[in-house]
Amino acid sequence: MIRKTEEALHYIYLWMNQNQLEVAPEKTTAILLNRKTKIGGIQFKVGGKYVKPTNTVKYLGITLDRGLTYSQHVKDACGKANRTVKAICGLLPNLKGPSSKKRKVLAVLMQNIILYGAPVCVEALKFQRTKNILLSTQRKMALRICSAYRTISTDAVLVIAGLIPLHLAAEEKRELYVKAEINDEVKKQQRRGTYQKWQEEWDTSDKGRWTRKLIHNVEDWTSRKHGDVDYYITQFLSGHGVFMDFLHRIKKIPNGNCMYCDEIDDAEHTLFCCPRWENGRSALLSDVGMLTSDTLIMKMTKTSEIWGKVGAFMKEIIIEKGKDEKAR
Repeated sequence: MIRKTEEALHYIYLWMNQNQLEVAPEKTTAILLNRKTKIGGIQFKVGGKYVKPTNTVKYLGITLDRGLTYSQHVKDACGKANRTVKAICGLLPNLKGPSSKKRKVLAVLMQNIILYGAPVCVEALKFQRTKNILLSTQRKMALRICSAYRTISTDAVLVIAGLIPLHLAAEEKRELYVKAEINDEVKKQQRRGTYQKWQEEWDTSDKGRWTRKLIHNVEDWTSRKHGDVDYYITQFLSGHGVFMDFLHRIKKIPNGNCMYCDEIDDAEHTLFCCPRWENGRSALLSDVGMLTSDTLIMKMTKTSEIWGKVGAFMKEIIIEKGKDEKAR
């Protein structure tokens, strides 16, 4: 094998010299593509110098490994994206800063870094460990988009932020890549298929039960025409915020009882039941109509006016509860 390889390399070397091209042996890398056996002690002679095969090599921006699993490429791409996300996070505080839509634009740019070569590298995502690396990076982006607590589950924060899970986005790119003809209708049809897969994952997830109770349909939520999520709205959508039950679960306070009425205080109780907010709730309901956990998102996404009024009520509650909790 070595003799045949060196003969081929010699002919390539001669051809390049005849065509006034040069080989740089010190920059030449090699890799043995072998999924099963480990082969050691092999090196090839190129331009009078020996080149020893490595475990990985980069070609056209894709990191190839010996088994062509592309796992290392995913790790390298996520590492690059993580460094960029870390640099950007300082510009995206939970309070104030750009809107969630502008934050999402930055997140999509980061995702494009990771999805480079997706039609080829999607094979790596059959390994759960590699998929987890991908989702861990995307999770950081999603947290910054919707200004969420770090305790929120990945499944829930991706839905709230409206980010299609990267393993599904990679599959979509692969499916488009193999199609003979691509037009707007084909892209729309493929995206509908991606939403369907995401919906199936969301429906069967054991995480984010409260968020799933509010946001039933991921396609309707993600493709809504208006409505920015922020630090205040996200607390109600996730259930992770200034709620006594949540603070009790993360061991910050001794019990989860409401500080106003002694009921278990979660997002649902605060928004729909707690007597402390009855005046504001009554005024809101007179403007937008009846609200329940099943109809909240449907009403909010109906018009930008309703979204604004509900969002303002949520913000008022979170600010006042924060003050009262600190005082307590």
